[in-house]
Amino acid sequence: MSVDPFDERPLGAKVAGALEEGPLSGQVLAEYFGVSRQAIWKAVQALRAEGMDVVSESGGYRMERGGFGALSLSWHCNRAVVFHSETGSTNRDLFALAMEGAEAGTLVVAERQLAGKGRLGRSWVSTDTKNLSFSLLLRPSLRPDQAPLICLAAAVAIHQITGLGIKWPNDILAPSGGEHGETGAGAKVSGILAELHAEVGHLHFVVLGVGLNVHPQDFPDGILATSLAQALPDRDWDRGRLLGELVDRIETLCYQLQTEPAKVLKAWRAGSVTLGREVRVGQHQGVAVDLREDGALILETPGGRVPILAGDVEMVVTHGTGLAPEKSPPSEWPLS
Repeated sequence: MSVDPFDERPLGAKVAGALEEGPLSGQVLAEYFGVSRQAIWKAVQALRAEGMDVVSESGGYRMERGGFGALSLSWHCNRAVVFHSETGSTNRDLFALAMEGAEAGTLVVAERQLAGKGRLGRSWVSTDTKNLSFSLLLRPSLRPDQAPLICLAAAVAIHQITGLGIKWPNDILAPSGGEHGETGAGAKVSGILAELHAEVGHLHFVVLGVGLNVHPQDFPDGILATSLAQALPDRDWDRGRLLGELVDRIETLCYQLQTEPAKVLKAWRAGSVTLGREVRVGQHQGVAVDLREDGALILETPGGRVPILAGDVEMVVTHGTGLAPEKSPPSEWPLS
């Protein structure tokens, strides 16, 4: 182990990182971090308070399971995390920090979110211990008109980690099953919302909000939604570890947007459950045939190809001899 003099994470997060490599005594940890054994003990107690299973044994401390709080998440995400047990909106919180000059990579996480929002005024309230609600600050070298691509990149990140499909533009859907099999709309697992601060020709920053249903839960009537644990029950969905993987993948893909955007769009196409399907968006109906370089969905309609820049996608499924629209969950729900 070696101490990084520029590591600004809290001591508890550093201790968690050290214990990840194996059992260590309080004395060894104290000498390693240049603090007292009492400080190490307090850090361990703080980790336990967040739900981290740190076991005391003859060889020292041993970590068996991660928790969910400021220290645990700072360890998982390799940065100091702004954590709220309850807040109105992580996007709103982070936007304020960004206006004050917060650095790219600043991360705000909430256990419970009371006023999360999406486009068109839609809302989402997260449930304690069940979801991930977070916002990530990005300061990419992109034009303002390229900012929507960041939502597509975030959807790709979730798809690559979970294997679930992307509904244009950036919803993550679990297979619907049921009587329509793979032709159904699918239940929504995640939603994404980007809010930006820009002026003509210059993008100052983007606040990327993500809402992700992780553990089994009851959803409001009329909402076609599910969770990762319900859609993929054979996998272990530790929220802290998942958050760390997501943040790392999102940042990697957003960097790639600035250097090789075509690769990100190719990855979106590979994960799409919209392309190749008969869909309806507003007054337009046709087959979704491609994704344009600006993120627009291209429909092949009887009147020719139509680019769609915004709107709710309705999957159209066949019933007997006619076509009937099956409306998948709105693109704006749930969002951080």
